[in-house]
Amino acid sequence: MKGYKVKLYERDEDQIVRQQGDTLDLHEESRLKALIAAGLLDDFKIHYRTEADKLRLTDHNAAVYFDDYTNEIPVEQNGASFRPEIDRGPFRDMLIDSLNKDTIVWNSKFVSLQAIDDGLGILFDNGSTVYADLVIAADGANSKIRKYITDIAPFIRV
Repeated sequence: MKGYKVKLYERDEDQIVRQQGDTLDLHEESRLKALIAAGLLDDFKIHYRTEADKLRLTDHNAAVYFDDYTNEIPVEQNGASFRPEIDRGPFRDMLIDSLNKDTIVWNSKFVSLQAIDDGLGILFDNGSTVYADLVIAADGANSKIRKYITDIAPFIRV
């Protein structure tokens, strides 16, 4: 969208091959900020879980310490108090629909990464290879690309 040639390599065979996971919550400083910058907030509001952004804090005896449901302060639909949640399936579909049709290369499960000149060669399990100037791994803490970027083990809160 900004004049860059971008490809997204996805391991799934197509957009509908598997069920997506649980809901995602978005916060102003991260996912929500990116959504707004991409101009997708109006599309997002069609699919998000209304009132799922409300918070109720209790102790182990169910004594309520904070409750957005009874709070007199209204939730700002774009501000710091807006913590919307959305199911992953509709969210993924919305993001895919916002891309140019030839952006995603399906059936491209990552195998390895190798430095080539000033860029990177990527091998996929379907036998295809591509050259890239920049690679962004967006597949979570246990990314297969992680070992090529850092020796730091992922930290997962339980």
